[in-house]
Amino acid sequence: MQAETVRFENAGDLASYSVLASDGTVTLTHAADLGAGSPASGGLVHHSTTASDKSTVLLKKVTATAPLASLWEQSVLISPREVDDALSGTEKKIETRLGFTATTTSGGNLKEFLHKTNPSFGVLVKAEHKPSDANKLRKLEVFGFHNAAGSETKFGTLAFNESDFVDHWLRATITARRVAGDVFDLSFKVESLGVDGTSAPVPVHSGSAAGVANAALLAASNLYTAVVTNTDKSTDSRSYLDDHTVRLVMPFEQAGDFASYTTATTDGTVTLVEEAGAGAGNPATTGLTFISTTTSDRTAVVRKTVTGSGGAVTLWRQSMLFNVREVDDSGVGEPKVETRMGFSVPMTLTGNYKELLHKVAANKNIHVKLKAEHKASDVNKHRNIEVELTNYITSESKSGKVTLNNTGYFDDWLRLTLTLVRASATTFDVTYTLEALGLDGTAEPFLLAQHTQNGVTNADFGGAASAEAVFLVNSDKAANNAWVDDHSLILDAVPPA
Repeated sequence: MQAETVRFENAGDLASYSVLASDGTVTLTHAADLGAGSPASGGLVHHSTTASDKSTVLLKKVTATAPLASLWEQSVLISPREVDDALSGTEKKIETRLGFTATTTSGGNLKEFLHKTNPSFGVLVKAEHKPSDANKLRKLEVFGFHNAAGSETKFGTLAFNESDFVDHWLRATITARRVAGDVFDLSFKVESLGVDGTSAPVPVHSGSAAGVANAALLAASNLYTAVVTNTDKSTDSRSYLDDHTVRLVMPFEQAGDFASYTTATTDGTVTLVEEAGAGAGNPATTGLTFISTTTSDRTAVVRKTVTGSGGAVTLWRQSMLFNVREVDDSGVGEPKVETRMGFSVPMTLTGNYKELLHKVAANKNIHVKLKAEHKASDVNKHRNIEVELTNYITSESKSGKVTLNNTGYFDDWLRLTLTLVRASATTFDVTYTLEALGLDGTAEPFLLAQHTQNGVTNADFGGAASAEAVFLVNSDKAANNAWVDDHSLILDAVPPA
């Protein structure tokens, strides 16, 4: 269930965002020891020194190509614990909204940034305490919202008094699944992680809204994440944030995800299909299953056209989850599974499909290869994983080869990521990473391999108006199964931090 998380362990994490504030009486800053954790880790502090309605916005552009993902998900940790400090005759109120937006207009009341000013959808968590009002004693309110035309529509509202949750770290999550055109199914959940943020999640509330149309979000030139924190009623109010997570993927969990790609296979002895229980997750989600029924060299090709090359795009990023756990099930032969993932101009299908990215002259590309093999009779090929970067113009130019022999991560879900950043009209700084996410794909990512090659020259790719984002899955030496999940494509005119 791949996602990118910013932990705010240091000030540089905050520097990768834009921060908006109502005025000089309110700030959002990094603190080394006020985040979730035991002992407390780094986090963010919203601090208002006035009793007036004041807000900060934590803002970040995540992609210029929102339609390339059918699942948009975002979460953040929130601690409104200081509302509990309100004394008799006073009142404290802290409100946090988390959401996706298509624009960043900041005029008017910054508190309304998501639910009135900009088209959006998200989730609200509000905590307030007024000792003199029986209806506002350590009160917690939660609801989802969407804003398509300048006004807020709420769903799943729940409010309750005397809640111990106001003193806890709360994880708020908003999920949007694009089901057709500009129509989304929305859901939210809020969970308690305890006083220090390390406890097992306890559900606080959740809600959903189906069939929500928001054309502006889908058609926008950029997609942003925003966390809006508002404090009111107290001259000294603080709220705390930590662990901001964003996930933009094709999860292959609904009709239309896999159908949005163009696919081809060597012949009828190999298939790549959506299958329930084949994906990462606990319990396992729907994902893609690759099946080869022959010991011969067989390949499945998956591709999607992406526009914006030729100078308009400066960052291309592609990632996928890959699982090869069955390769080491046999004690005989030499089972081998390989994936190659990259960007190609064009993507001509010809000859041996396994060689499309590293031997077919027409396909100018930059890609990363991940190969898994197990040969019981060869100690150098026991549960072996190999990863390598290739730039192909008229021949292969390889770099950054890493080989992991007899690795304990062989049966894990592996996340392979390729990032290209334009350095000039024809050159790119290219990075790959390989991470292990545990047996079910939900573990904290563990870095297995990483390589950066600066100044990679590929004039054909650099000057093209469009490219093909492509991944191949190949099996050889045995009848093999492999699994793919959570394919992600990010293209941007300005590289995200």
